[in-house]
Amino acid sequence: MATVSLPTSPSNSHPLWSGTVRLSRGGVHDAATNMALDEAMLLTAADTGDTLVRLYQWERPSVSFGRNQRCEGVYSLERCEALDVPAVRRLTGGRALVHAREVTYAVAA
Repeated sequence: MATVSLPTSPSNSHPLWSGTVRLSRGGVHDAATNMALDEAMLLTAADTGDTLVRLYQWERPSVSFGRNQRCEGVYSLERCEALDVPAVRRLTGGRALVHAREVTYAVAA
């Protein structure tokens, strides 16, 4: 994990960017592992007070659902399973996202 310390001054003293920012090139993982790594990153940021940024990719096309998104009766998880498309729930809000051939980022502060 690369570490970058950002200087603070009156013009850039936003609390999100005070202290250390750690950048991780997170590699390519399956959907469940990516979500577990996001959760671990959030817990680490809470413990250390650092801002953590992770760039990563998905091993194969996957769907992630927002934290509070209703899926039952709206999306067919059975269809995802039949198509061998993993479906996971994110820690963050929002709506369903299809992940394929992309770079995803996560930030925890």
